[in-house]
Amino acid sequence: MINALLFVAVCVFIYMSSWFLLSVIFKRNDIADIAWGLGYIFVAFALLFRYGVSNYNFLTILILTTFWGLRLSGHIYLRNKNKKEDKRYIELTKSWGKWFYLRSYLQVFLLQGLLMIFISMSAVLAAVSKVSSFNILGIFGLLIWINGFLFE
Repeated sequence: MINALLFVAVCVFIYMSSWFLLSVIFKRNDIADIAWGLGYIFVAFALLFRYGVSNYNFLTILILTTFWGLRLSGHIYLRNKNKKEDKRYIELTKSWGKWFYLRSYLQVFLLQGLLMIFISMSAVLAAVSKVSSFNILGIFGLLIWINGFLFE
C-alpha cells in the first residue's frame, strides 16, 4: 500500500509540474482547471500500468474516473476556449507580484496535486486490493458516484 501511494505521489508531482510548465509557456494558470479532471485519469491509468486489473472494484473505478474526468476537463476546455484567462487567476497574478511563479507552482499546481493524491486513495486501495469480487461497498460507492454525476 505504501509503495502504491509513493508511486502515485511521484506520478502526480511529475504530472502537475508538467502542467505548471505549460501554464508558464501559455501564460495561463487556468489550465490547472483542465488538468484537474485529467489528473485523476492519469492516476488511474498509472495504477493500471503498474498493478494491472486485479479486481472488479478497480476496473469500475478506472472506467468511472475516465468518464468523469473526460467530461469535466472537456467541459472546462470548451468553456474557456478562445476566452481570456479566468479572472480569479488574473487577480492572483496581480496580487502575487514578484512571487507569482513560486506561489503559482506551490499554491495552484502542487496544492491541487496533493489534494489529487488524497482523493485518489480509493483507486490506490482498489488497485492493490486482493478482494476480487464486487461487494456491497462497491455497490454503495457506485450508487454514490451515479448520484454525484447526475447532480453535477
